[in-house]
Amino acid sequence: MLRRPTQTPHIAGPLAHSKNMRHTFSFLLFLLSINLTGQVRGTVIDKTTGLPIQYANVFLQGKPIGATTNPNGNFEIRQASGDDILIISAIGYDSQQLKVSSEIKIIQLIPRTMNFLG
Repeated sequence: MLRRPTQTPHIAGPLAHSKNMRHTFSFLLFLLSINLTGQVRGTVIDKTTGLPIQYANVFLQGKPIGATTNPNGNFEIRQASGDDILIISAIGYDSQQLKVSSEIKIIQLIPRTMNFLG
């Protein structure tokens, strides 16, 4: 009498589906984590003249991450999240704090008035 070789059973059904779901879920979490850390761009201008402010400091509060505006007043920070606070400062202007969002911003700084008469 001939015997059939023993075959290992193919894992199918709920176990295989569960394993695929775990991989899919892990991948979705990875994509979500990429979107949570994004970038913020903007332009810093003088509120009274509308001219760009060159070399203004733009950084994330409590983090060693920041940028300096270029001659056109533009900046970009790539490692920002929605929980971060931007701090914008420049010599001769009042500093400003803004919550990070992914849209391009126009940030207007108010010139600081100097009183030399005492």
